[in-house]
Amino acid sequence: RVSICIEILTHPRLLFLDEPTSGLDSAASYHVMSRISGLNKKDVYFGPVSAANKFFSSNGFPCPSLQSPSDHYVNTINKDFEQDPEKGLGGGLSTEEAINILVKSYDSSQISHQVQNELSQIKKMVTDTMEKKNHADFLTQCLILTRRSFVNMYREAGYYWLRLLIFGVLALSLGTMFFHIGSSNESIQARASLLVFVVTFVTFITLGGFPSFVEDMKVK
Repeated sequence: RVSICIEILTHPRLLFLDEPTSGLDSAASYHVMSRISGLNKKDVYFGPVSAANKFFSSNGFPCPSLQSPSDHYVNTINKDFEQDPEKGLGGGLSTEEAINILVKSYDSSQISHQVQNELSQIKKMVTDTMEKKNHADFLTQCLILTRRSFVNMYREAGYYWLRLLIFGVLALSLGTMFFHIGSSNESIQARASLLVFVVTFVTFITLGGFPSFVEDMKVK
């Protein structure tokens, strides 16, 4: 989509799009094609590649032998090649006349009707999908993402053992420092300090993975 936008910014006279919806879902494909359709003043041909040569030939613009069909199509409809002696337009037609013939023929062709039907089906499917809006509730999202976090931690054995080692060293250190603190009034402050330290440490460890957890909250 970004590549298409970059090309459109230069206001090209001719824009070739090779599978512009490849890798996109139905909603994104519909929006991309809608924008592209809004840019087009005339549709010369949009359909199966195998039928393109027959379409041009049936309208008086057959592809010469030993010439690339794609080059022939460009030469036929691109006004930049108006003075090209190798253009090969039949009957000495101008580029504008050739475009008008192809556009008129395509608009009345069965291929055009099939494309319009497919676009209508995609539009209906996208509309139905957007109307449903079936999103998981907050509790389901939390459960799924928590399970995913445990699975990722289990798969990363090194990360799992490293954290286990950190907590083990921390527990051993705290146990050594607060060993036999007694049960006097002074020990209450020591226990409070221990509790604050543990809570703070665990909180900061947890916050490390919180941003990615929030980013993945939209579970459908």
